[in-house]
Amino acid sequence: MKFQEYYDSAKRASDLLEQGDHAAALGVLKSLIDGELPDLDKAMMAMNVAIVCQKMGQEGDALAWYDYGIGMETPLMRFSVAEAKAAYLVSKGRNAEALDIYQSLLGEKFLMFRDRDRLQQYVAAVRQSG
Repeated sequence: MKFQEYYDSAKRASDLLEQGDHAAALGVLKSLIDGELPDLDKAMMAMNVAIVCQKMGQEGDALAWYDYGIGMETPLMRFSVAEAKAAYLVSKGRNAEALDIYQSLLGEKFLMFRDRDRLQQYVAAVRQSG
């Protein structure tokens, strides 16, 4: 796949989502994941699928897609999908699960100082909110 094809497909998914056609947007995003994308791009597309599933009220599917994305990003020492999943869990009142993710991330040696500080602030905020 060439970058322009990837870009056009991602834009199409975004346009479909704006039009309220969640099912079609999911189809486009899943086809990107099934394609020849680098693992980090697949992780980001999985996060996008999770977000669409959230919008559709499909919590179980959303969490499964977050986990898929985390599986793709973790070997690459990235954690955007993990942070997004933790934020989603907080929005659902599932603070203990979110704290588990944040604390697990804080144990990673690849974190930059600013990332560690941000995650520590998230942990404090989640603990304070109950």
